[in-house]
Amino acid sequence: MTPERWQQIKSVWETAYLAPAAERGALLDRLCQGDADLRHEVEKLLSTGSGEALLRAVVGGAAARFQESRTALTGKALGPYQVHRLIGRGGMG
Repeated sequence: MTPERWQQIKSVWETAYLAPAAERGALLDRLCQGDADLRHEVEKLLSTGSGEALLRAVVGGAAARFQESRTALTGKALGPYQVHRLIGRGGMG
């Protein structure tokens, strides 16, 4: 999942989550504009409810996005710099 796709899912989810349950179907029709995969991902997040299950779904998406972006940068140029390899991870900064 790309960072852009995650932002799209998050945006639609936030709007749908705040809407009354009775209005969500029509709202998702309008927001997803026929994108069945987008609707499926948003509905999956909506079905988790709130609390721990929702946190796990959101953190799982962020972790997947991080893993993908970490490897996607290898070999690419960032301004005048070239990314050769991962030299570390974690930390408090």
